[in-house]
Amino acid sequence: MFGLKIAILLIVSSIQFWSVTRGIIVTTPLGRIRGTTFQYNGTTVYKFLGIPYAKPPVQDLMLEKPIPIGPWHGTLNATTYGSACVQRGSSSHKNPVKSLDCLYLNVYVPRSLTEIKPVMIFIHGGSYMFGDGSMYDGTALAANGNVTVVVINYRLDAYGFLSTMDNEIPGNYGLWDQRQAMIWVKENIQNFAGDNASLTMFGESAGAYSTGAHMLSTHNVGLFHRVISESGVAVSPIGMTYDPIYYSRKISDYLGCTQFNASGGWDTKAFKQCFKSKDPSLVLDASIKAGDYGVLAYRRIIGPVVDGDFLLDFPRNVLDRDDVPFKNIDLMVGTNAQEGSLTVGPLQAYVKQYNISLPKGVPRQIFKDHIALAIARDYYNDSFDQVLDNITNTYMYSFDGISDFDQAVKMVEMYGDFILQAPTVETVEYHTKLTKMKKTYQYYFTHKPVKRHSLPWLQGANHADELEYVFGPPLKGISDEKIHFSRLVMKYWSNFARYGNPNGEGPDQWPKSNQYTKPYFLLDFNQAAYTKLLRRRVTFWKNLGTQST
Repeated sequence: MFGLKIAILLIVSSIQFWSVTRGIIVTTPLGRIRGTTFQYNGTTVYKFLGIPYAKPPVQDLMLEKPIPIGPWHGTLNATTYGSACVQRGSSSHKNPVKSLDCLYLNVYVPRSLTEIKPVMIFIHGGSYMFGDGSMYDGTALAANGNVTVVVINYRLDAYGFLSTMDNEIPGNYGLWDQRQAMIWVKENIQNFAGDNASLTMFGESAGAYSTGAHMLSTHNVGLFHRVISESGVAVSPIGMTYDPIYYSRKISDYLGCTQFNASGGWDTKAFKQCFKSKDPSLVLDASIKAGDYGVLAYRRIIGPVVDGDFLLDFPRNVLDRDDVPFKNIDLMVGTNAQEGSLTVGPLQAYVKQYNISLPKGVPRQIFKDHIALAIARDYYNDSFDQVLDNITNTYMYSFDGISDFDQAVKMVEMYGDFILQAPTVETVEYHTKLTKMKKTYQYYFTHKPVKRHSLPWLQGANHADELEYVFGPPLKGISDEKIHFSRLVMKYWSNFARYGNPNGEGPDQWPKSNQYTKPYFLLDFNQAAYTKLLRRRVTFWKNLGTQST
């Protein structure tokens, strides 16, 4: 109790209260930070936006691990978002500015800057190529869950995940950025009334794949305490980059950076220096071209790699190691019903070539000859013919007269099961089996948004549909039922961060995972517990065996 009083006293002494118009100032070991106050549904939330956690990764620091930010003079203005990281297309409408100088984070503190709270650190998705922290306002989650929320930027595309698989450009720079942000939080969040002994890392899509990688890195022991993975696990076939050397060499060629050393090999040192000299627009254009394989493919173009440093081996080979966090943290992991909606993006590029009308669906022959074939070819090349037959026998209607619409529904099931449903069940089974003192929870999100401008055969909760409930919908023009459901989801997430149990201190409506009944929790307007998620379909992929990547 005496130690707690000292901690609270130190926090109180570091805060100076200003009027709402001038904001509020917090003093940290790095310097003073000015934020703003905001009223959310009657709850005060303090916002500190655009705080740098690492030095700008430019010039000599490009394609290097992040360097921690040093102290600053004066007062840092944290009332507006920092720049988004360089990326393809447009970034958030809240923050249209994109820059190589982008390693910033945003902090949302509800109610009080003296009351110690659990901390939730969010890693955004976007295929490691898109997105930024300003897209995810932590105000509602902070206010409803009474937790301190941190949302981070990290380097994207070639700047964050280029790898020549050697000592010149080992890769994983975006993962190192995320780790540095967590170190910043652990060292500084107590100045924002955050409990650095209760850190929950959570992410969606590429952000969830990132959390999976962080759980398997020897560098991260003790850095966080709980993890929520939304639609992404490390053992997924798209959890790792498909062919990093091919991609990097193509970028080198497109940028005119390819040189050869005395032995005739690719000079990756020269490539690195040449890459650093190129304008970001040229780099991104080269990246887009390098990711075009000329055939329909469902591959992770760019992302995490086994670099021998951040990741020592492929995920399944390190899950049971004692020197990685995986079995020593509480884990909540889940998927959405229509994860296979991710088939649409790559397929759209071939609509004219295949002469198909996507609104009507996907013809059986296109499914067999291109989509199922792409999976068997890229991930099961040692048993290609047999796997292709198995996939088509399971997910392709065998009788004439079936509509393209119905076949498209089966296609979505197939791809979702392959990349996420089966790997997520596998991850839950691993964690439940390996952990001794920690807890595992699984969810299945099925609520479909009322308004959606998408293909008619994408019938359920698509990839990322849960996010508006995790971060809260606008309070105006939204049904009471939707607001109630969102608050319930935010309570489950914040309860897990606080207690390691989404039920909090109430009855266990959401059961803890076990090796026998394998329960999961269905998240919709009506919630319920079930067992053995998609049992037959998951078993099909389990019986196919480990992919050849």
